[in-house]
Amino acid sequence: MENLKSIINKVLEEHVNNVIKGDAIAAAALFDDNATIVEGQTAYSGRVAIDKAEAEQKNTIEFISMKHTIDGLSSQGDYAYQLGHVTGKMKIKAGNTEIDMLNNYMAAWKKQKDGIWRICYFVYYP
Repeated sequence: MENLKSIINKVLEEHVNNVIKGDAIAAAALFDDNATIVEGQTAYSGRVAIDKAEAEQKNTIEFISMKHTIDGLSSQGDYAYQLGHVTGKMKIKAGNTEIDMLNNYMAAWKKQKDGIWRICYFVYYP
């Protein structure tokens, strides 16, 4: 399990680096092509919708810092199930306001044919 945890941490770190650089498409590569993301009352499914949502977010929010923490992890075959939270600072571009962020989430990961782990289902929760 520790090996899987370090693999997922590495994928999350790459995602954070891309988010901080403002590369929305590279940041969206964290997700499987058929993934679903649920944020409140909104859900995005599939590569096109996820890429679009990430690009639109880039236009309204600048992430200054971000850190993912794995709070729980289990696996079965080519699937892993993670509880986690993300902390950091972001700036709302309209109004130039910086705010702290703390978001909890559940992620289902799927090992791809190329051996890379990507998120196939992601839900933010309070």
